[in-house]
Amino acid sequence: MKYKQLILTVIIFGVFQSLFAGNYIFSVKGTKTYLNNQEILVAGLRCSNALYSEKSADDLIRHLDELKSYGVNTISVFVMGSRYGNFKGYLEDGSLNPVYSKRLAKIIKAADKKGMIVLVGCLYWGGSSAKWESWTQKEANGGSTPAVS
Repeated sequence: MKYKQLILTVIIFGVFQSLFAGNYIFSVKGTKTYLNNQEILVAGLRCSNALYSEKSADDLIRHLDELKSYGVNTISVFVMGSRYGNFKGYLEDGSLNPVYSKRLAKIIKAADKKGMIVLVGCLYWGGSSAKWESWTQKEANGGSTPAVS
């Protein structure tokens, strides 16, 4: 299951990368990870509540230099749900909620300026109550792969 989540995260990252066309390109070839075609070891921090509020997104951005000074080169951010956040980053129709997508864009742009990777998790539903009751697995799959216009 973790392998499938990683693949989905990399695919979603690729979608956002094409939207924001930053300075750095993250890729996976076989079992190795690369940043601008230079092999790297991903050293990450899970920031599942980073999109919860403007304050939390700005706080993360403010600390990117400090995180990088400790060797962190990757942060993960979740679009919908988290253990304590319970925010809905997708609208019920499966499209991205503009409030959260703007925060995500801001984090990705700031991280890109620092040469850091943002892995975007789509759905974090373990203990989260951030679920659309109308969603079946089909809608969850649609939310996990938002259409990009």
